[in-house]
Amino acid sequence: MKKRKNAILIITASTMLITKLILFFVWNKEIMSPLLTDVWHHMYTGVLLMIFAKVWKNKFSFIFFSIGLGLFVDEFIHVFHLLHIINEVDYWSMPSYIATTLSFITVYIIFNKLPDSIYRKMV
Repeated sequence: MKKRKNAILIITASTMLITKLILFFVWNKEIMSPLLTDVWHHMYTGVLLMIFAKVWKNKFSFIFFSIGLGLFVDEFIHVFHLLHIINEVDYWSMPSYIATTLSFITVYIIFNKLPDSIYRKMV
């Protein structure tokens, strides 16, 4: 069980890093300009992947869950925007970095403290 939890955390962190790197290199490029005004955020894709992993249970579903969790945590600041706690969100701003870091730390703590019985139901 510990290996699976570690794998989820590694895949989640890797997804976050890969997402940031991809967006860093294409953010101001021509291919990105139509997407900058798009209302679909990658955290929504993350939620869909986590739901998919829960519905489609097999030995690989934890991978979809982990990638989804990484996408969600990477853009967690958007939750505050949806709740009208903040007005504008800049993905590259310090509040965004802080929210992402605190979100991942929270996920890390929860996964390490979560009893295996609850963990098995969740993932």
